Amino acid sequence: RRVRRLEEAGIIKGYRALLNAPMLGADVVAFCLVGLHHHSESALKAFAELARGWPIVREAWMVSGESDFMLHCVAPDLATFQTFVIEKLTATPNVDTVRTALTIRQVKSEGLVAIG
Repeated sequence: RRVRRLEEAGIIKGYRALLNAPMLGADVVAFCLVGLHHHSESALKAFAELARGWPIVREAWMVSGESDFMLHCVAPDLATFQTFVIEKLTATPNVDTVRTALTIRQVKSEGLVAIG
């Protein structure tokens, strides 16, 4: 009953399975920091919509600071990730800069919100 109340209140938004990415052939995890030329509301929304449509991008955040977006990317191999960065991301209109960081090893994996 408590879980159902949390779902009805919108506190629990949904459920996801935690998959073992390497076992599924997704060996490359990387982050991309993207800077845009123009920062109007429509330009930010347009880039966000594109990011939602790229399957390699698993999470996307609009951020403050030197970059405008941070993209969490997962790819089967380095060549696929490189192709995405070169042919999709940097070729996107209004993209000014792209900085990438390939991960070495995940050292912590928790949900976005700690309870208790």
